[in-house]
Amino acid sequence: MGCVTSLLILAHVLSPLNRALCSQMNPRIFVDNLKNACSDIDPQWQEHLDFWEGEEPGYYNEISVIVHYIVSKHKASDFRDFEDIAKIIDLGLKSKNDETSELALIGVLEGILFVGSHDDIRPEHHKNWLSQLAYKELVELDNAFEKLHEKLLKKSMWKWTFIRWLSSLRSKF
Repeated sequence: MGCVTSLLILAHVLSPLNRALCSQMNPRIFVDNLKNACSDIDPQWQEHLDFWEGEEPGYYNEISVIVHYIVSKHKASDFRDFEDIAKIIDLGLKSKNDETSELALIGVLEGILFVGSHDDIRPEHHKNWLSQLAYKELVELDNAFEKLHEKLLKKSMWKWTFIRWLSSLRSKF
């Protein structure tokens, strides 16, 4: 797909008149438009394509390249693409195509959460550029993972307490 065609698709997707048509946005259109909103992703994208050697990488692998791009731009305080990226994420979340909405939530937002966490980029750092819907989903994901983490810590603490208790019994016999 040529650059002009890609820009036309992006303009089509972002046009308020065509948002209703996007309610059924399929994953291919979502990924392509998200990629096209990333103005200088081409070197990373080409490296990604080279790695797959002509094989179809799959949407989540493609999204991972975009997520790393978004986080790297955030770290560099380069937010020039973020308005368009946010619009496309929002359209993906609102899509009636389940695969697309899951890709937006699990692929993009969860990816941003995890990749960003390696550099202490917290959900609140995304509040100014994500839509209210996307930010709400990001915070809910973060809360769910915090609860899971706490639950796992409690289980781990219980396990180690039990092991210490068993060890103390063994030493008595």
